[in-house]
Amino acid sequence: MDDQSQPPMDPKSSSTGIPDNDEFLNSLFAEAKSKQPQEVPNTGKGGRARERYRRRRGSNPPPDVLADTAPTGETERTPRRRRGEAAPPPQVTPRLRRQQVAVPGGPKLPPIDWVRWRPYLFGAGAIAAVILIIVVLGLFKNEPAPTYPNSLWLGSEYSFAERSDEDVAALVARLKAQQIGTVYAWTSFLKSDNTWSGLFDSTNTFEEMRPNVEKFIQQFRAAYPEATLYGWVGFPISARDENGAYNLNDPAVIQIVADFAAELVNELGYDGVMLNAELVFQDSADDYLALLRAVRRAVGDANLAVAVIPDWSPAEANIPKPPLIAPGTEYTTAFKQQIALLVDEIVVMAYNSGLSSPVDYSQWVAYQTATYARAIAAVDGGAEVRIAIPTFNEVSTDHNPTVENIPAAVEGVVEGLTQAGDASAAIEGISIFAEYTTVEEEWRQFEQFWVQR
Repeated sequence: MDDQSQPPMDPKSSSTGIPDNDEFLNSLFAEAKSKQPQEVPNTGKGGRARERYRRRRGSNPPPDVLADTAPTGETERTPRRRRGEAAPPPQVTPRLRRQQVAVPGGPKLPPIDWVRWRPYLFGAGAIAAVILIIVVLGLFKNEPAPTYPNSLWLGSEYSFAERSDEDVAALVARLKAQQIGTVYAWTSFLKSDNTWSGLFDSTNTFEEMRPNVEKFIQQFRAAYPEATLYGWVGFPISARDENGAYNLNDPAVIQIVADFAAELVNELGYDGVMLNAELVFQDSADDYLALLRAVRRAVGDANLAVAVIPDWSPAEANIPKPPLIAPGTEYTTAFKQQIALLVDEIVVMAYNSGLSSPVDYSQWVAYQTATYARAIAAVDGGAEVRIAIPTFNEVSTDHNPTVENIPAAVEGVVEGLTQAGDASAAIEGISIFAEYTTVEEEWRQFEQFWVQR
């Protein structure tokens, strides 16, 4: 009940609720307030007065009497309000709350409802813990070794000769420094009697050199496991028998090549076969594609790479053309794309142009680069393309090392990539032909003009 709900007070009554002119009753209450109350004589008048008082006030004595006469040892009661007295503010036991740390005299931050934000804090903590675990585990995972885009033709000085582990390790260090991740290691050449060659100064059979080839493969694998190692084999399709027929269209010869390719990957452990058929022109396209299909079936999922001739004298191209090569010596776009669908790598042998100017040679290399890039980029799932540049120094009618060299060749490749635009993605890198003719100055030039460009 609030103050407004209580009945109004009689203006003649005192703060004790007893009339001021009731002397007898006031004396009774005065005696009740004393610490040692005196017993009132039991007169009939007095007894009747108390009885009248009780009837008037009811059975409950005034608050002052209750407060002063409470028996010792009882729980203290909350005093009752006198009539007209304002109710005291409710005493609420404060709930303990987390307090924010504040700087003395500084601004007081608003309180944070921790109960409300607790689920969000737990969720954020869990996410942070997961991220931390992922980061920590990432510090200890094995990162894959980088794969390099360039390739190198490696001679019999490594595959046939007995080389120390230190020699192979030095070779690998060179390859990594020049970003070379693919190697075509010399393995054998198909002789006119349809057997595979070895050393010319010995039995000249592959079986003689097979143990050395196997050892080199093991050494190279141990030193450079992330590289791709091909067995390089030669196949002279221009050779003709006494009847004038060339061996590319001989099913028996095709089967010999396919069987040897399968042996290289299944028994010796090469990653694939580099088939260097020399020389394949456009008029041999059908026979060449039949050979590639047979080899692909033989090696299965192993890698298959081919070396192809450049478009020496493209009929419609406005570029410098070799003076000794017949006009129209080129592959059609369709033939290039058919090859790309059967193999994993195409290496364009961009040299032996017969040109006499480094500038002309660069333009000629740029054409080879751009033309193959556009043709292969148009094929879904086509082969990677590398442009082979020369480092051999023998002067001939087809090759002049002051014209066909690393600076001029690299300049042509870079220009060809620019001409190809988005199709340049089909060009994987450059292939150096060959390790056994490359001198230190040429290694330095390759690094300067290509690797660090």
